[in-house]
Amino acid sequence: MRSHSAFQHRHFKEFLFECDSAYSDLLQHNNFRWLSKGQVIERFCLIKEQVTSFLQNLDTQGAKKHLEFVTNKRNMLVVAFLKDILKYLNALNTELQGNGKLICDLIQSVSAFRRKLDIFEKDIARQEFVHFPTILEYKKENSEEDIAVFTTFLADLRNEFATRFQDFAEMGKLSLFLNPVTVCHPLKLM
Repeated sequence: MRSHSAFQHRHFKEFLFECDSAYSDLLQHNNFRWLSKGQVIERFCLIKEQVTSFLQNLDTQGAKKHLEFVTNKRNMLVVAFLKDILKYLNALNTELQGNGKLICDLIQSVSAFRRKLDIFEKDIARQEFVHFPTILEYKKENSEEDIAVFTTFLADLRNEFATRFQDFAEMGKLSLFLNPVTVCHPLKLM
């Protein structure tokens, strides 16, 4: 909406204002690259109805193409999944950022996220959606949509994490710092 014409962008902002939308514009970028996609998708989900109404009022090929995407149930299910999974990935990324982080804390964060991926995969496979509230909300209205591709995506993501962080498994000696109570050491009594 923003890239094609300044007039359309102004018109869209006015439309959002008239609709008393929670936001006055559609976020399309952010200062932090790794946060950008998640925040753009989250903002889009919040004003999806207004975006759809605006696109219906336009008479351009681009608007028709975007409207077709926005009204496609399968596409919106994928957007719902991306909103939920990017929220978790952004939280992990934020947790790993900053100064003064110890390697044992980073290993623990990544290991915990890898275990979460297993839980997420089971959650999707069982169609419980406890950890995917956007999908749960979407599936209430569109129960016939297939979600098998998401379990495959999560399995691939889990495998990617296993490959990228395989060196963490070799750092088992750091368990002393992570949880000193569980380290087995022979006790010497006098």
